[in-house]
Amino acid sequence: MTASENGTVLTADAPAGLLASTEFLQAAFSSIQANILIADPKMTIVYINDRARETLRTIEDAIQTAFGVDVDEILAGSIHRFHKDKRRVERILRNPAALPHVAEFAFGGVALQARINAIFG
Repeated sequence: MTASENGTVLTADAPAGLLASTEFLQAAFSSIQANILIADPKMTIVYINDRARETLRTIEDAIQTAFGVDVDEILAGSIHRFHKDKRRVERILRNPAALPHVAEFAFGGVALQARINAIFG
């Protein structure tokens, strides 16, 4: 069961069109109180939810110092701007048996944990 922005509760028998709606899915992801970044198969970040954007703003100076990237430049950019060994990362991300994957990393006094899942379909 999922509540929409207007308070409507969706159940498993909700109209398929609603769940297939890009607008609905973006609203759902935006309201989740967890950091969500989505990358496409080319490893380009195609979505950042509001919570993730807020979190990134709190560590913006460290991101800029460590990677030379502003928060506003993360969307539509490669995930590899943040990796030392992109081949290793791609081996993990392209291997369904390796997912979900938990990665912990640190930079500029910031320590983060990422829980990486695949989206199939």
